[in-house]
Amino acid sequence: MPEFLGRTGYGLAAAASMACGLWLAQAYPLGEALAVGTYALWTILVFCRPALWLFALPVMLPVLGFASWTGWIIFEEMDLLILATAAGGYARMAVLQTSAKSGGHALRTSAIGMLLIGLCLAACGWALYRGLANAGDAPFNWYQGYNEPLNSLRLAKTLPLALLLLPLLGQELRRIGPRALDWLASGLAGGAALAGLGVMWERHAFASLLDFSSDYRATGMFWEMHVGGAALDGFIALTVPFVLWQLVHAHGVMRWLLAATVAAIASYASLTTFSRGVYLALPLSLLLALVLTLRQRRAPAHLVAPAAVSGAAVLWIALALLSAAGALLVFRSGGYRAVGAALGVFAVMLAQGPMLRGLTRSDWVLALVPGMALGFLSALTSPMFYKGVYAVYGLVMLVGIAATWLQRRTDGKATAIVALGAFFWLCGAAAALADF
Repeated sequence: MPEFLGRTGYGLAAAASMACGLWLAQAYPLGEALAVGTYALWTILVFCRPALWLFALPVMLPVLGFASWTGWIIFEEMDLLILATAAGGYARMAVLQTSAKSGGHALRTSAIGMLLIGLCLAACGWALYRGLANAGDAPFNWYQGYNEPLNSLRLAKTLPLALLLLPLLGQELRRIGPRALDWLASGLAGGAALAGLGVMWERHAFASLLDFSSDYRATGMFWEMHVGGAALDGFIALTVPFVLWQLVHAHGVMRWLLAATVAAIASYASLTTFSRGVYLALPLSLLLALVLTLRQRRAPAHLVAPAAVSGAAVLWIALALLSAAGALLVFRSGGYRAVGAALGVFAVMLAQGPMLRGLTRSDWVLALVPGMALGFLSALTSPMFYKGVYAVYGLVMLVGIAATWLQRRTDGKATAIVALGAFFWLCGAAAALADF
């Protein structure tokens, strides 16, 4: 009997999602046939390959918004994508009854978590009722705006749509285990890359890629920011930790280079928002990601001792606070360009972390003395040339990246010493850029 109720519930959820999605698609302003066909195709793809949505939804989130062309702000393309995902995913669960198989990990929610979710849903439902009821007998219109009744629906629909995907996430965790989270993390990192590319495209069109002194603030492809807001800021703050996670856990040179490129794009987008909220949120989100990672590593007792985890947590928290304080001082000294140079230093330091474990004290001295000497020399001489500080910084950055890449391929101590020396040189070059 419970099995029948489960299959019936999944079937009803699939039918309701399909009906709502097709109702939206048949009224899509840029072509009803195209919208209905795309909706049906994505539903079939999710039915056949259910893990696809874990990557596709976060990747498409920063670019799948065409309100500037459709005139829709109450409903949008992401609604269609989510409803098609739900239709295909629940239909698969109903037909194949995959929920009975538990090959991976179950998605567990505590009683407090369920209570909080219920309270949020109740608040959204009450707010939606108040918004619609107080509007009276206003007629339905696909093109309503911010001051019209359906704006209440625009604000209230996000939580139910997110919760609609929660059972599908739990199903994928049961079906493929940790790989589901890998797909989701890769999608969030890919979304950060597309958001950053949108910012670069916008700045190239309206300002300049290297102009960090004008008052132009990027909005990316988030149409919601035409009346202000922080859609881009929030998306960057939520996704950058997953970019760094990909960089740290990258296996193979090509994947590491790809993750490093995405990290550079996301860093540029973060810097050019010129938002103090982003500058504050990023260290906090990275710190939260670190704490959650350490908690995850604590579970296998044979791998990491609790004392080592707690000591590492204290050390990393101290380093995060020190880095945030240093970034503030660098910003006061040299502005956005100096902060960008400091971000480059942090990126190289992060990439070189694993190779430092095998170095002895004498190896550190061999890297430190020439690196600091070259850094001091370049700080004295580079300002004598036209934009010399930028040229030296870029050259040393390339040397550091190349040496780190060679060390990962050869696992040689000599290349590790050269890479570490380039890092110390880069610190001097960054200081010279900030002073300049």
